[in-house]
Amino acid sequence: MDRVLKLVYDHWCSGIPLANGIHPALVDDLQESSTSNDTDNTQKRINSLMNSDKTKFRGHDNFFRYFKKHYPNNEIIHTTGIKDDNSIYLYPIEIRTNIRTLYQTHSFSLNDKEYKYQFLEVVSPDILKRLKDGKVKLIVNYIHDPMTGDDELVNFESYLNSQGLDGSCCIMVCGNKIDVPNSKITVVSGLLFLREGAERLFEKPFISSLGYLLEYVTESDLDKNVIRPKKFLCFNRQLENRQHRLILAHIALKYGLLENSIFSFVQTVEDSVIYNSMDEWTNYFNDNWLQASRRIAQMLPYEIDTQLLLGSDKTSFQTNNNKKQFYLDTYIHITSETKFKDVNEPFLSEKTFRPMLNLQPFIYVGDYHAIKMLQELGFKTFHPYIDEAYDDEQDYNVRMTMIEKEIKKLNDLSVEELHDLYYNLIDRVIYNRKHLATFINLNPYENLIRELQNGI
Repeated sequence: MDRVLKLVYDHWCSGIPLANGIHPALVDDLQESSTSNDTDNTQKRINSLMNSDKTKFRGHDNFFRYFKKHYPNNEIIHTTGIKDDNSIYLYPIEIRTNIRTLYQTHSFSLNDKEYKYQFLEVVSPDILKRLKDGKVKLIVNYIHDPMTGDDELVNFESYLNSQGLDGSCCIMVCGNKIDVPNSKITVVSGLLFLREGAERLFEKPFISSLGYLLEYVTESDLDKNVIRPKKFLCFNRQLENRQHRLILAHIALKYGLLENSIFSFVQTVEDSVIYNSMDEWTNYFNDNWLQASRRIAQMLPYEIDTQLLLGSDKTSFQTNNNKKQFYLDTYIHITSETKFKDVNEPFLSEKTFRPMLNLQPFIYVGDYHAIKMLQELGFKTFHPYIDEAYDDEQDYNVRMTMIEKEIKKLNDLSVEELHDLYYNLIDRVIYNRKHLATFINLNPYENLIRELQNGI
């Protein structure tokens, strides 16, 4: 029989558990201004606090939401409710930005007073004691992003050690699995966006944060008699530290894709930053790269639907924006994923599932063996119409060169030829959309719960 799971929170307000990671001064301020008979207003104040710059952690986000949905018979308790029983006690932290927030120093001002703190300084002494004796597990939820290297994990473990805690007290849930042999922190992965991609199929149309009606392409939208005006569709937000997207900008300029396709490159980057970031890309870093960097910088930003956003919002707007007409005007999606150079477990974000939602075949500009992972999940990909041999290439320079070759091959086709190609693949794209819907009941935290029940 599975052991009972219990989520533990240090602070509560009007009977509502407050997300862990809030500074006690903020809790006191919230409690002083809240009343037990006005829970709606209290909840609004809590939401406002968790969306402010006064706390570096999320409110009750993905982990809390899925825990309540999939484990309704388990419990959410105050720290004082921990008992010496057989239950599994979990102290969750929902990361907002990056893992560095767990060991960096943070600051905020409240009532004309300045506060500086680190993460463990806002964890109650009772929880610290229980983390040390193994009664409670620290669950760090980072499932919405990939672990891109072991530096941040190693630094966090060093911080734990400096405070008398062993890395074995922590389980980190990320969007992909990475092995760090010398770490005692357990890293598990979960496919959050696979489940959320399925959820999108059952959403009713609404006005998105970018101001247009959010709808997805359906079979009834397809018309074999209509030739679409554009070839490719490719979205790119953040460009700094995403060198593969700078390469896509180079490819777009090289083959004139901005004229015959729909691309976005939202972020502005200086040509010197572009040039200096490419030293590891030996296939592209050559005598002509300085000129190419200048061409890319002059082109940026290249926007299709984000012009009205403030600069800070252009790399953080919601993931569920979708303008159906972009897909109905194009044939092939170039999926520009978050990561490209790593060879750990692939990270599949919402970007992976957008073409499936909109009945488009895709070229995948992402992790090594991501195509293989999609196939293992039951999706159909597009070989031999699109040569997917690039998926087996670990060398990211070579992989990108192979991807460029496929883009050029398809670009050399007329829109009429791409039209015929698209309808040769129509059964696969329809299948993928239907198959995505089967993941509607997936629990992204299955791996975590399995590990806990197995005694980690």
